[in-house]
Amino acid sequence: MQANDAKIDGPVFLYYDNSISSSSSNGNLVLEETVQSLLDRGLKPISLYDNLNSQQVASLSDLLIPHSYVSLGLSRFFSNELKRDGSSLFISDFQLIDVQELQEFNIDSTQQYDLVLLNDLNDDRNVFVDSLWVEVNPTDLSKLSIFVDFVASNAMDGNLVVKLMQEGRQLSSVVKNVEELDVVEFDVPIDEYGQYSLMISGDDVLYDNEFFFIREVSSKPAISILNNGDTRAIEQVFNNAALFETEILDIQNLDYELMSTSDLIVFNAFTELPSNLIEQFADKHFLIFPSDSIGTHSYDKLEGLSFSSRQADNLQIDMVDGNLLMRGIFEKNASPGSLPILVPTFNVQGSYEPIINYRDNSPFLLVNENKYVFNTALNTASGFETNALFLPILYQIAFSSVGGIEVPYVYPGNTIELNVSTSDTPIRIVKGGFEVIPTFNSSGSQTAIQVPENIDPGFYYLIQEEDTLRQIAINIPKEESVMISPTLEELKLVFEKYENVNVSEAYSGSENTVFATAEPVGLWKYALILAILLVLTETMLHRYFR
Repeated sequence: MQANDAKIDGPVFLYYDNSISSSSSNGNLVLEETVQSLLDRGLKPISLYDNLNSQQVASLSDLLIPHSYVSLGLSRFFSNELKRDGSSLFISDFQLIDVQELQEFNIDSTQQYDLVLLNDLNDDRNVFVDSLWVEVNPTDLSKLSIFVDFVASNAMDGNLVVKLMQEGRQLSSVVKNVEELDVVEFDVPIDEYGQYSLMISGDDVLYDNEFFFIREVSSKPAISILNNGDTRAIEQVFNNAALFETEILDIQNLDYELMSTSDLIVFNAFTELPSNLIEQFADKHFLIFPSDSIGTHSYDKLEGLSFSSRQADNLQIDMVDGNLLMRGIFEKNASPGSLPILVPTFNVQGSYEPIINYRDNSPFLLVNENKYVFNTALNTASGFETNALFLPILYQIAFSSVGGIEVPYVYPGNTIELNVSTSDTPIRIVKGGFEVIPTFNSSGSQTAIQVPENIDPGFYYLIQEEDTLRQIAINIPKEESVMISPTLEELKLVFEKYENVNVSEAYSGSENTVFATAEPVGLWKYALILAILLVLTETMLHRYFR
């Protein structure tokens, strides 16, 4: 790097970008050396801003620097609300800052600004987890499939090793070339819960190489099945005691007490829908498969929907983008020919959300409030139950009936929803000796917790008073994992029209600082040089004038 040419003088307002990417390349050392260098030059007072972590505050405690836990962006750094005497120093890696946006800033010409590029992220390679989801393995119901989708930043080639760890023990590993990096699948026993992590290692991919998530023991969905046909497809799906508590009920001799404890009530092959039961148990979730012909007047009693019969024809189903219920079920590039061709039973109008459509845009699977309705009969010759999509879709519906399919990871800034009664008692995020009280809001039996920014990745406990509510896993935010920033040349080009804005980069010499200071020459060196000159002078005089 070239030596920094910052011309800082007088009182200094110092902002250090405490993002994880900034701290990854000796950022903390740059901060300490820069602050000390400012103090050595007598530049006081100094106000240090940003969300510093406890380690950074401790390292600066001896310097007696007033600091504020305030996070700024460049737009606020240049704003009039922070108008101040002296100069303003901004140290950052400028991650994901758009050069075009920089040109739109209004900069006060009476203030002195110094921008220091901490490190050029474009030189760093990284591969990080974009999303992770869990499904029951349809070919082996004793296992769960963990799917991981990766994103490569500045990494175009090279090999990666992705290891799945549980409580420090390696369960499995996959070797991938970055060019071939797509969705990676790991299979684990269905009853193995606890702390999991992914370890990513490979050619120069050294940034956020660990990803944390937790598999928690969840309550089994309680399912009541009422069959009006001879098919056993539904019973076979939910006949897994490790996952479900399933009861087959007789419509002629119903156990109403058992139905009242159910999470999901399934009606299959009913021409006349028992709408009185749907009204009686309106707080439950329902899964409805029609007969190959329906009595539209009974189906019309599903609130907000209107049904009509249609001529039997064969149609291929199609995906509806964006529905969370379908996450991970379809391959990314599922070819049209791989999706089943089925026979729709009815036309429907009204208020509903399509989950899967037919190719003519009529719904194959829709949801109306808490009622999931399929538009095909399971006892037709081309029944959907023979397709590989049948099992995971029904599993997703069953698990959603007990509060949704929990995403098994958390990024900072995300909101965690908990089934915790309303209370004024704060909830704490705790790990070892670390503890923080996050922002939270409670309403009824739900509490929403905002995960604090700049919190170290890892496993934490949520504690209220003396009760441990649950474990959570926190990871580096995805936006922190993208290794893209403006170059020094781009920053200089943007700000060259401002005489009061100086752009430079961190100096990496004998000291890591934003100032390039020459090594001082001691007085004894000057005395030695003077003595040598005197000796040379005396020698010359003796030679020419003796």
